[in-house]
Amino acid sequence: MGVCMTKEELAQVAGYSYRQLYNINKELDEDKKIFVKGEGKGYDLALFVQRWVAYKVDEATGDGDDLDEAKAIHERIKTR
Repeated sequence: MGVCMTKEELAQVAGYSYRQLYNINKELDEDKKIFVKGEGKGYDLALFVQRWVAYKVDEATGDGDDLDEAKAIHERIKTR
């Protein structure tokens, strides 16, 4: 069984306000939502972290189709 947290606690984990994450989550496709109900009360922490990282990587990389550009973005992300 995974760790479940409230939306407010997940926002603290991400370093954002609950309202900011609520707005982000509202815009995402169903299979990319960052708030996913856990087995008990609350929301699944592991899925939140996985989907939050995927969201932030997508946000940082944008729509770059060029291989050299993708490599440069990858290197910038690694150095962060």
